[in-house]
Amino acid sequence: MEVYHDHQVEEILIRFQNLRSKSARRAVYLNVLNELRVDERRELKNHIDKTSFHRDILGSLPLELAVQITSYLELADLFNLQSVCKRWKSLLINRLVRDSVLNWRYGPGTVDTSSNLAFLQFARDRVMLERGQPVSQSHFSWQLQTYQISMNPMDYHSGRYAWVEMDTFVFRFCTENRDVFDNVRITDQIVAALSRRGTCHVWHLHTNTEGIFHLPSANFNRFVANGTKVAFGFRENVLQWDLSTQTTHAIRVPTGLHLIILHPSQDRLATVHISNRDTGRFAGSIATDRAVFTLRQFYRDGNTGAFLDEEPEILPLPSDIGPGGNFYEDLTDRKSRCNHRLGSLHINWHNNRDLTEALILTADPCTFQIYMHRTHQGSIHNVGLSMTAIAPDLLYYIRKADGNPAIWISNPRAKRAHRPSPMLSRELLRKEVNWEDFDRRFMILGDGCSVLLVDASGLRVWSFDRDDQAMGAIPIS
Repeated sequence: MEVYHDHQVEEILIRFQNLRSKSARRAVYLNVLNELRVDERRELKNHIDKTSFHRDILGSLPLELAVQITSYLELADLFNLQSVCKRWKSLLINRLVRDSVLNWRYGPGTVDTSSNLAFLQFARDRVMLERGQPVSQSHFSWQLQTYQISMNPMDYHSGRYAWVEMDTFVFRFCTENRDVFDNVRITDQIVAALSRRGTCHVWHLHTNTEGIFHLPSANFNRFVANGTKVAFGFRENVLQWDLSTQTTHAIRVPTGLHLIILHPSQDRLATVHISNRDTGRFAGSIATDRAVFTLRQFYRDGNTGAFLDEEPEILPLPSDIGPGGNFYEDLTDRKSRCNHRLGSLHINWHNNRDLTEALILTADPCTFQIYMHRTHQGSIHNVGLSMTAIAPDLLYYIRKADGNPAIWISNPRAKRAHRPSPMLSRELLRKEVNWEDFDRRFMILGDGCSVLLVDASGLRVWSFDRDDQAMGAIPIS
């Protein structure tokens, strides 16, 4: 459209620009519109239609501000949004942007972003875990001597799976006097088995080292392992034993012990406790609006050898958990047998007695960061058997969907906190198992390398690591 820059036009434009109030400007342009002829209105409409009202705010910002905004993106968004325009691609591959996203989502030092290859490999593997998309699957047939999975203590870590059978063997380990074992734990370095007589036998996976220690009491409610250490939780004490030093340490802790986290390499541990904000104690059940979760960290003093505690930290509950319900612990033996890397509480709601949910606590053993997962409605059948933490902040769990069991993924820091994994759920549908029988016949285990589905006929393994897969792995396209 041709514009005449004579003095009359310029005077009108200047006077219009000098109008400060919205009402004055609106009065002028509405009156001008009323003065337009039909052809002039048509010409004005065509001009408006060709005018773009979109503005690339992100691309126009200084890098420092853009970094603050992009830090809230999810990892997959860094790649998906690169196709918007060249400016966005240039921005999203910037190391500062990558560092901000990784620091916000996963903590500092997660991966060296100066190496483009290392970052791409981490991003690819992490997105596959978040979406439940393994690269291969394997199946190993067997016949457990006990029909119910819940009666066979088992554990998994870093590609190794261990279980207890009634002939006293733990994987390939047994004692000279053929002790009968009730429980087993495995890490990347040791296998620990607990006998019915309260003796804990520990074998190193890579050396001939082994050790034995005796529990002072059978009244423990937590049995955990990490690195070369094992720990047992009692009412007011945690007993830690280290194979590398063959020494035992007793650490006094408050009541309400809910979770023990062992550092894999350092003489450090953490505990999570639940208590009533009014009484300071926990008697098995507590109102959701009176519950307090406390994280306590302990470290070994280099001079005295004793474990000292740091300032306790109050853990905030998920924002969608309010009054009107009760937390309670499932104290069945199955939970202590099968899931020592999680803290789990059932939730009953007063206005719906038939609805049972769960609050699951997962942890990073290196940083002691705690993550809380509130499962979807109707998702929990047996807490101890139906879920596994494959990463500190990622929980795979079994949920009843459309009448059938399905594997879902919880990520409390994601925009979509819960998402299904159709790829992993297909195997459950093929088994054609009733939901009521699920906890007796199935169990899931796993970590960032693999996810395992165990039943009485064998072991199904889904691998996420392209470079380290199970034997007989079949690629998944």
